[in-house]
Amino acid sequence: MKKKRGFTLIELLVVIAIICILAGMLLAGIRAVVIKMRKAATITLIKNIDLACNTYFNDWGKYPPDSDGSDAATKEEANNMLFKALTTEVSRGGAPSWGPYMTFDGKQLDTNNPTNRDSMIIDSWSEVLIYDNNFTEGTDYKGDDPPTSYGDDQGTDEFDTPQTDNKETVDLLSSGPDKDVTTSADNVCNWQD
Repeated sequence: MKKKRGFTLIELLVVIAIICILAGMLLAGIRAVVIKMRKAATITLIKNIDLACNTYFNDWGKYPPDSDGSDAATKEEANNMLFKALTTEVSRGGAPSWGPYMTFDGKQLDTNNPTNRDSMIIDSWSEVLIYDNNFTEGTDYKGDDPPTSYGDDQGTDEFDTPQTDNKETVDLLSSGPDKDVTTSADNVCNWQD
């Protein structure tokens, strides 16, 4: 009688263990690539919002508001005010309309409806983007304020001189893949390269 030659249980377990180790290494590499892609997408989003805020500043002489004038606005309220300021076209009493300064796709908003006025801008990890307007108004601006209820007709703006000497701007911050703002190692912001 011939003995059938096959693999022993130990040989099978060793092969399975090797396959599991290789799969784990592959998955870790894929996860690192996904994190890098999400970080790159968030950096691009923040740079585009920063550019839109600067265009808004060129039109209005100030950055988009981060609160409705109350002392403490939540990060969600500041984010929603930024969204409304950047996505609204404002008619200026017969003058050409200003805005919208930026459009967002569904992946960049907390809702699947990009026309929803209560939307908030989110990063690649579905966290609310933190927006802070730390601009201190100078005396050069003496025109109308940007609209606080978007869609209203506004008058004309007049400037003595542009505020080019002012280095203050807006802060945009994503908490990164760990979703924790206090750990700055993986945060994505507009003041770092």
